[in-house]
Amino acid sequence: LQSNIDISNTVKNKDVAAVAYQQMAQIKLEMNDTKGAVHELENALENVQDKPEEVLKIKQEIAKTYIADEQYDKAIDLNESLVEETQKWSDPKAEVGQLKNLAHTYFVAKDEGKGIQVLEQAYHLAIENHQTMEARNTLRELVDYYKENNDLTAALETYNDFIHQLDTLVKSDSTLIEEKFFQLHEERIK
Repeated sequence: LQSNIDISNTVKNKDVAAVAYQQMAQIKLEMNDTKGAVHELENALENVQDKPEEVLKIKQEIAKTYIADEQYDKAIDLNESLVEETQKWSDPKAEVGQLKNLAHTYFVAKDEGKGIQVLEQAYHLAIENHQTMEARNTLRELVDYYKENNDLTAALETYNDFIHQLDTLVKSDSTLIEEKFFQLHEERIK
C-alpha cells in the first residue's frame, strides 16, 4: 500500500492516493494504532479537499476512530463541526445524517441528554424538510431509545406526532413523488 501511495503522489493521482491512505488507516485500526489511523486519514483528507462529500466521509471516519480510541470530546467536536458544514450545503438529508452521527457519539460518550436532544433535532429537521424516510428512520431510533429507558409515554408521543404529520409529510415529499413517477414509467415500458 505504501508503494501505491508513493506512486500516486508521484503521478499526482489524488483519488488513488486518498483511497490508499484510507486503506492504510483501516490496517492501522486493525492493529489498534488509532493515532496512526488518524494520521493516514488526515493524509487522505489532503487529497480530497475539492470534493466536499469525500471530505465529509473521511472526517466521519476520523470521528469514528476517535470514538474507538475513547477520545469522545474530539469526536464530538468534529461531529459538531460536520453538522455546521452540512448546514451550509442546504442539504437536509446530509444534515439529518450528521445530526444522527452526533447523537450516537453523545450516546457512546454517556451523555444521553444531549444525545436525545440532537436525535430529536434530526427528527424535527427531517419533518420540516419533508424527508419522510429520514423522519421515519430517526423516529425508530428515538422510539428504540425511549423503550430502552422505559419512557413509553415519550415513545407514544413521538409516534403520535409522526402519525399526525404523516399525510402532509407524504404529500410534500418530492422524493416519494419522483419514485412513484419512475415506477409508473417503468411499468409502461414493460
